[in-house]
Amino acid sequence: MDPNLLHSFSKTEKDHWWFYGRRKIVERVLKTATKQLERPDILEIGCGTGGNLEMLSRYGRLRAIEMDTIARQTAVRLKVCEVEYGKLPDQIKVQDDSVDIALMLDVLEHVENDTAALDRVKRLLRPGGHAIITVPALPSMWSAHDDANHHFRRYTKDSLTQLAIANDLIVEQASYFNTTLFPLAYIERKIVWRKKREYTPPSTPPFPLNALLRTVFALESLWVLTVKPPLGLSLLLSVRKRQSR
Repeated sequence: MDPNLLHSFSKTEKDHWWFYGRRKIVERVLKTATKQLERPDILEIGCGTGGNLEMLSRYGRLRAIEMDTIARQTAVRLKVCEVEYGKLPDQIKVQDDSVDIALMLDVLEHVENDTAALDRVKRLLRPGGHAIITVPALPSMWSAHDDANHHFRRYTKDSLTQLAIANDLIVEQASYFNTTLFPLAYIERKIVWRKKREYTPPSTPPFPLNALLRTVFALESLWVLTVKPPLGLSLLLSVRKRQSR
């Protein structure tokens, strides 16, 4: 990834409303997945600069992998957990059947062969283990953001669900999110960015605006997984590996 983007992410991941809101939604799913487990083995695949590690570490024994050297070094400096090199689908040293919870938070869209990537994640999981995945949603929302971040695709709920089913994973949750602010995102990407014709790396808005957006987005964690809105800028999938027969 562009070093300028990585630098921007490392500066904004803690407080920026989007990262904060996504963590709240993911954490709600993670609480459910770990409810019956005592100190589960958790793996974040593609941890980037490590913005999720502190939250994830509260729920079990955490490991992380990241392919980008700069991002990995930034995550290591946080000293939250072990962060090793890893790249989907084939360059992962983690042992099969050793992970209770695997997370890929806006990672799968970066992998050209997403079928092979999800199959690899399934093999890492213990029988009954969970994977929590977030991806950018709706191909119609493709913009300079996707080009700059080297995405191969955006997903619909049907396309991501079918990908999981094709890999013999049990779908437990599938929902769009970042729905409340979707109209603003649409205007930004379809009108503002089109006029600018140039992608600007994310920066944290001024405090009052960022606080407002954080609150609005984070509140989705209370309803979005139950209501399951028909659209959103992002998509969450929670799947489970079948128990051994």
